[in-house]
Amino acid sequence: MKKNIFTLAAMMFMTISMFAQWDIDEGFEGTVFPPTGWIVDNTNGGETWVLNTDPAYAHTGSNTAIYTPSMPAADDWLITPQVSVQSGDILTFWARSHLTFTQNFNVMLSTSGTAVEDFTVTLGNESIGWAEYLEFEYDLSSYPGDVYLAIQLVTGAAPGFHVDDVKMGQDQAAQIYIPADYPTIQEGLNAAYTLTTVIVSAGTYYENLEWPDTDGIILLSETGATNTIIDGSGQDRVIYIPEANTLTNATVIDGFTIQNGHYSGTGPHPGGGIADYCGLTIRNNIIKNNFAQGMGGGLIVAGGTSLIFNNLIIDNTSDDAAGGLCVSFCVAEIRNNTIVGNSADNGSGGGGIVLFWANGTVIIEDNIIVNNSADGSSLGGGGVFVSYSGCSLNYNDCWGNTPDNYSGCSAGSNSVSADPVFVDLNNGYYFLDQDISPCINAGSQTAFEAGLNNYTTSYELILDSDQVDIGYHYHPDDSIQVSINDDLVFAVETLLLSNYPNPFSQSTEIGYQLPVSGKVVLKVYNIQGQEVRTLVNEKQPAGKHSVIWDGTDNSGNAVVQGIYFCKLNIDNKPVSTKKIMFVM
Repeated sequence: MKKNIFTLAAMMFMTISMFAQWDIDEGFEGTVFPPTGWIVDNTNGGETWVLNTDPAYAHTGSNTAIYTPSMPAADDWLITPQVSVQSGDILTFWARSHLTFTQNFNVMLSTSGTAVEDFTVTLGNESIGWAEYLEFEYDLSSYPGDVYLAIQLVTGAAPGFHVDDVKMGQDQAAQIYIPADYPTIQEGLNAAYTLTTVIVSAGTYYENLEWPDTDGIILLSETGATNTIIDGSGQDRVIYIPEANTLTNATVIDGFTIQNGHYSGTGPHPGGGIADYCGLTIRNNIIKNNFAQGMGGGLIVAGGTSLIFNNLIIDNTSDDAAGGLCVSFCVAEIRNNTIVGNSADNGSGGGGIVLFWANGTVIIEDNIIVNNSADGSSLGGGGVFVSYSGCSLNYNDCWGNTPDNYSGCSAGSNSVSADPVFVDLNNGYYFLDQDISPCINAGSQTAFEAGLNNYTTSYELILDSDQVDIGYHYHPDDSIQVSINDDLVFAVETLLLSNYPNPFSQSTEIGYQLPVSGKVVLKVYNIQGQEVRTLVNEKQPAGKHSVIWDGTDNSGNAVVQGIYFCKLNIDNKPVSTKKIMFVM
């Protein structure tokens, strides 16, 4: 079975990572060939498999195994060490022709030995004829016990045939689903391996999480921050990452509402909503209504190199400093956050952000920092307070903070101090008025460069483009109130109910519900924003509707594997966008 795998370069916010436990995991990166336990057998003499060290031809790393004949190949074998097959095990490897010459090969299995006549089981008769890597995968479940595996190059044209990244075994906890696999997020985290993605379904989870000492776990909500809530119940911090852990910013918290955390301890590790003492990536979250006795009502980061990106940090309180965010004894990048309504009472300053003994220069760019307060402090810094720290503040909107916007620092370049003009505050949203907000198109880079071109600051859910807007961006999958006409306002999740299955390989059914009749346009776009397929373009009555997408474009051609977006418009107004994953 062949699978053509295409690399996606812009999957910053929907990363599904995998951890695998392989009995064979050979990328040919050593200096000895064949590797220990491997065999090459050329029954006809002459040239055979050798080590290629030109990284231009590697699938990953620098090396490959290559057959480089000066004449067509005939019956040349690359044989693995003996392995023990269990149910669910697979063999997978990547292969390509050196140039555009056809290479014919068999994938073989032996249950007895390594002589070529022992390989009596044919897993695949394959052919490849272009200079692009293909993945080849075979289910070994029918052959339990000790076996040898081999790639037999049968007939091949000069100048060669590359094989790389040979693996045998099975995925271990590539993804963990909450609550399908474990009832609580804490149990899912405890069961995760390095680079496991813990995917949390929509709902409210009343938990106080302590992160395990496993680097690279990605904690990801399935449907966005407004739909997926972790509530600390006022009992303790919502998420605590202990200082003793050895984590990096490869560990990610992505797409949650973090609320009602409460820290009232007297130790050196405060932080109400998130207390991060290692330096994680914290992105696409809503952090609200948390309290800390000490610094960091919303969150504190105090270790490693933290990435604080695209969060809405609102209405958090500290009885000391840093009502919203505290950065201490670490390096951090703080970008595209909206920090509003946080307060530091009777403390050392910094209603919105405090930098205190940061290690190196902290970057603070493209943020909205408004209406925070440090009224109890003679040191000021209602917006940003900096002490014994280096920082780079640029392209921010810092306005309306009390008693002042900055203390221990200045606004920097390309910043403004003006009302950001939020829209729909009465419903708890912080959209920007697209016509008059000073934050529109005012950021330091393009929306694509910032990774926010599939997100929006617009009440109408128009995706950001051109120069990035300053501040927090909503994902269109979130349950956001959208106006269809002057009389109807309802949630996006009732318009585009779901698509199933997702991911899909053959077809997926997309369902939506119309509260009134209207002209419906339903289109599929690729990750570059290009139209792929128009599914619906007609007036439809009120009620439930569904349509099948079979993974083809408007010309009937099959699309490539990857992420797509289904966008629903009613009466020429965008009302919903749904992410769809197509796999082969």
